[in-house]
Amino acid sequence: MSKTKIIITLLFVAFISTVFYFVTLQAEPSNSVELNNQTKNTDTTSQPPTAFNEASTELNVVESNHSLSCDAYENALDKARLIHFNLIGAKAIGWYFEGIDKYKIAHTLAKMYGYQNAMIWIEQVNALSHYYEKSQTLIQDIHGLEYSALSGSNRRYLQSLSTYKVPTYKDHFDVNKALNLYPDIALKLWLAALTKALENTDLQQSLYAISQLNSLHKNDLFFEHPLRDRSNIFLLSTFSQPQVKQLLTAMFELAPVYLEPQHGSSANSVKQSLMALDKSELTWRFRTAFVQLFEIDPDVNRRINTLAKRYTELNVELKAQDYCEPQTTNLSITAKQIGSNNIKNKLSKHRQVIGGYLCPDKNIFYGYTVVSAKLKKYGIDFEALNSFAAIMSNRSKLQAALLHFDEYEAEVLFDIMYARTSYNNQQIKTLIEHKLVPQSSSFYTMLYRLPIDEQKALLVEQQFNIQNSNSLGLSLITQVLEKSLRQGSADADKLVPFLISQGVPLTSSEQDLDPLWFKLYSLNNYEDPTAELPVNVLASLIEHTKLNDTHIDALYKIKQKNVQLYHQLIEQFPELRFTEPSELIKINCMAQ
Repeated sequence: MSKTKIIITLLFVAFISTVFYFVTLQAEPSNSVELNNQTKNTDTTSQPPTAFNEASTELNVVESNHSLSCDAYENALDKARLIHFNLIGAKAIGWYFEGIDKYKIAHTLAKMYGYQNAMIWIEQVNALSHYYEKSQTLIQDIHGLEYSALSGSNRRYLQSLSTYKVPTYKDHFDVNKALNLYPDIALKLWLAALTKALENTDLQQSLYAISQLNSLHKNDLFFEHPLRDRSNIFLLSTFSQPQVKQLLTAMFELAPVYLEPQHGSSANSVKQSLMALDKSELTWRFRTAFVQLFEIDPDVNRRINTLAKRYTELNVELKAQDYCEPQTTNLSITAKQIGSNNIKNKLSKHRQVIGGYLCPDKNIFYGYTVVSAKLKKYGIDFEALNSFAAIMSNRSKLQAALLHFDEYEAEVLFDIMYARTSYNNQQIKTLIEHKLVPQSSSFYTMLYRLPIDEQKALLVEQQFNIQNSNSLGLSLITQVLEKSLRQGSADADKLVPFLISQGVPLTSSEQDLDPLWFKLYSLNNYEDPTAELPVNVLASLIEHTKLNDTHIDALYKIKQKNVQLYHQLIEQFPELRFTEPSELIKINCMAQ
């Protein structure tokens, strides 16, 4: 499978895993830090950090005043942090070309904007060669870069540098020729060679590329580890189990994989993807990139302060009262943090189900990896199952493979297979005949692109052949809400009342996710708060739901983010007028 196809698949899998994704640039205080330099083959988990008296920084690092907050203010902060990071990161590429040590720059960026963003910078710099024909153009462009150029729609400057990078994804990429031309980016070239060898399921070339990486990397903490690239993890699924163990052992011997605590879901997806390949975990080496590991370099700090004098926009302080309505800024409810390890012993049953949804034991990345590996044993390329004709031509193999899939794996297979391509009524009926459809609420995955009348007809026709829930705890009605959100359609506002009128229950057990909570959660996190309320679906859900603490929590989180939406809801549905709670529950998918 090509690198391009893997990337496209990753984007699709990420899309169905969550509707929206954004990176919060974490601003850290910079008055004093603890320093722990990470060098090759140094495991610092048992070593105490040494004290370091850090030079103060004059740049106004964008921070949130948590006593006054609203959605508009937080969005403005995120936008400002993103612009600041991209401007400083871009200018820092110029400093790197001038000879400033890239690890000193990375330490400073990590301290100011978080480890994840420092690694974005490292990954860009690793692909920029002094010898490449476009390097001088890049330096000129960076020198002339203005703040205003980053404040428009294309603000992710650091992730838009492909024009200036040495191309490594060509079909006939030759690492040896590239090394002769661009010796200063040897590490990036061998990373590309490793990916190419994994694509070709070539064990020896993969191990050879890993050995070359071992001789090149000099800093564990800011090493562009091949396992940070999730496409490499998926490509490992093409190897046999003993070969996977051999390759993972070799990769972890290179260096630990550092993960930022703030990006718990990202870290968890990497680990779960690996779990699908190697459940032993014996050779795994993961480390947490705590802020205490980073230092602000005085020279880099001086350069940043010079930028702050030149670009005065970097010093503008954002104030919540300029963005928030008075009702929002006056709302102050304590947020109680619950780690994933405490969900079962500190939360009610209703909240435990929500915790399982937000922090699943197995996520879609795990599912994709394990399903892809199992299908290959039956001679099926998961990526090839992208049309009705392809599925029918592989039907015998699929039927045989499904006998060895557990319920969760079958859900993942059907969700990805049927969610990315539309099928007409007759094709769906043919697939039903050949028993190549979900027997659970996931059956709706095949239907949601059809006209609403055809959806209703098929659901009525198959009502005795499908279960009302699935292994993920999503009832048929919750499936309709989720797929309507994915499709960006208003079908749920018509279909949910219809299903309820036909006697379809909202849930089938205490283990199912509550549809009303899901709708309130999606209104607050995924949907346009200024759009017209889906009155019909909300009325039906409220009428048939016994309201509890999870709905109160969801309503007041809406009030915190968008007071206008909150007032629309309680005016339209007086049943949602609750007494203000003393605290709101915030579930953190990292253990605490």
